[in-house]
Amino acid sequence: MNYSNPIILEVGEEVKYNARKHWFLILVELFSLGLGLLLPVIFFIIFKNFALPFSDALANITTGHLIFFGALWFLLLWIMAFSVITDYTLDVVKITNRRIIDIDQRGFFSRNIATVHLNMVQDVTIEATGILPTLLHYGNLTIQSAGEQKEFVIKGLRNPDLVKEIIINEQGNALLK
Repeated sequence: MNYSNPIILEVGEEVKYNARKHWFLILVELFSLGLGLLLPVIFFIIFKNFALPFSDALANITTGHLIFFGALWFLLLWIMAFSVITDYTLDVVKITNRRIIDIDQRGFFSRNIATVHLNMVQDVTIEATGILPTLLHYGNLTIQSAGEQKEFVIKGLRNPDLVKEIIINEQGNALLK
């Protein structure tokens, strides 16, 4: 089995569109991790200026100890940033001429793949709540199906209007065949 491509297309099936989350969402996550880089510096300044002069128990802690724990904190943030980038890169919604495939990467070693055939789709709804989702054209896409899993919710999707239009067009083409 080929593990590099988790999707095996049926005979005659072709991918019409690959939809991803909006770039703004990853930017917000990475920015918040960037703010986390400031915590060891702030802690170091507070610790050196305020805690050490008043505590004999903390007097044995050297600058080397603080640098070591700061480096561990930076390593943790680096791993978290790599996880965010990996999740963003590997999350994709593939719309084919027969089905919708939602690939959801959950961490480094976990992936959820959900599919719904276009003839099972009953309703497609988009939701963009707030100023930023409206201006930047991203939102949530909800697909109601008649299958076992009644509802698919894809959050933070880039251009949900276009994705909805493609799904409806491909559904119409699939029903005509």
